[in-house]
Amino acid sequence: MAQIYIIEELTSELQDEVLFAILVIALIFGLLLVFAGRILWKPIMSIIGGFIGATLGYMIGLYFDGLLLGLLGAVVGGLIGSLLFRLLVEFALSVLAGIIAFGVVYGATGNWIISFIALILVFILSSFFMEKIIGILTAVIGAILVGVCLTQLDIVSIESAVVISLVLIVLGSVIQMFFLERKAASALPPTHLCPQCGSAMSYDQYNNRWYCRSCDLPPPPPPPDTW
Repeated sequence: MAQIYIIEELTSELQDEVLFAILVIALIFGLLLVFAGRILWKPIMSIIGGFIGATLGYMIGLYFDGLLLGLLGAVVGGLIGSLLFRLLVEFALSVLAGIIAFGVVYGATGNWIISFIALILVFILSSFFMEKIIGILTAVIGAILVGVCLTQLDIVSIESAVVISLVLIVLGSVIQMFFLERKAASALPPTHLCPQCGSAMSYDQYNNRWYCRSCDLPPPPPPPDTW
């Protein structure tokens, strides 16, 4: 009986250590999202996907067969979550925004239907205006993640966490929208005009190409003397 008690105590301590490590990692990534989400959002979303997948895998494995299967589920779930969020990064970010809207509206109203409608509306709007609101969106998600981690780690109370999250949202949005966005825009090549409609073409810095929002035309080929 003494050996069984010791094993159970060690297992409980290991579970607490794993949970503590997960919360600390999530706290760090939350801060990165708040202040540098516009620059780092793709790799960070991949890591967040891995974190969510690992957490779900760990909880499922722990529920069915204890710590060993929980750790295995964390590894498998982390790989799957990271891959999905990496391949569907804009979709994943819109989903996160919708989930946050659902939680906020449900907390305020307690109505599932209204909360679900808010989720759909925020998901659609964030999908269409992703490039313009990416800084604010990542700041909000990161600040909420920081607040949750601070309360779970028993560092601050829930009320203090809400205040900290609101301050981080404001600071992160201002820094990303007024500093990082200008810095990224100044590093872009000069504007091209669409050969079909004459509108200013937009530059996709991630895929390194010009495109027209009106016509979705690819950039014209460079003149022969630039080859």
